[in-house]
Amino acid sequence: MKLGLLGFGYWGKNVARALARVGDLAVIADPHHARQGEAKEAFGGWGTQVVSEQEVAFRECDAVWISTPTALHNDSVRAALMAGRHVMCEKPVVTDSRQAAALVELARENELVLAGGFLTRFMEAHYALLDFPLAQARGIVVERRNTQASLSDGDVLWGLGPHDIASLLAAFGALPDKVVRAEGTTHRVQATLTWQGIPVELTWDWLAEKRFRRLRLLTGADTWVELADLPERHEPLLAEAQHWVELIEGRRDRAEDAWLVEAVTSTLYRIHRALNGEPEA
Repeated sequence: MKLGLLGFGYWGKNVARALARVGDLAVIADPHHARQGEAKEAFGGWGTQVVSEQEVAFRECDAVWISTPTALHNDSVRAALMAGRHVMCEKPVVTDSRQAAALVELARENELVLAGGFLTRFMEAHYALLDFPLAQARGIVVERRNTQASLSDGDVLWGLGPHDIASLLAAFGALPDKVVRAEGTTHRVQATLTWQGIPVELTWDWLAEKRFRRLRLLTGADTWVELADLPERHEPLLAEAQHWVELIEGRRDRAEDAWLVEAVTSTLYRIHRALNGEPEA
């Protein structure tokens, strides 16, 4: 299977290594001359084309992984799907619920894979959350802190939020009941949601002194189960890339991944509205 990568920036370099291990990394497209040079040095000798125009990947590849700034995602995803290519797009896929719904529908109409790059779904803490009997939980606390903001993601809600929201959506299998509250700034957000009656406390901060993620479940009056520090048994990004290939090959059901693209966007947009003082629809 010929795979294409759009974007050879900080994260794109990691994606390229994973793609080269699960398929034929046929094309890397990046408009920046310096990044093209890096890509040629790393992968050109193995036969990978390094180009400036994304259309080359749409023409030469069976599927494309989009690792470009968020503002470019909608147009690139739409163009790839219109060209008949399967797509993986890094988070956030888009920040507009209507755009997300339209892209998901376009993929369905053309029987193509559209998946979002929600890496947390391929980490041990997520697998443990899936195995946990959530009906026994009296509360969930998720705290994610980073030490550097990402200008390409816009703000912390869309920069860090998609990972944890995707994990929670997959675990509950449903949208949250309600956004109870949300407050914060461009760099730090705190929100409370309820899922199937269970309160979920969320904190995202990307200008913290120390980077970490905490996932705790309250099972009794003072009994907490910690999940976030479980050791990884595999490389999450490689597992995500393999999962995408299996979706394309029909070895996995595509429904959940397509639903998550739309559900993550709509849930974060609900939090965004709450941050701006707008009531739930």
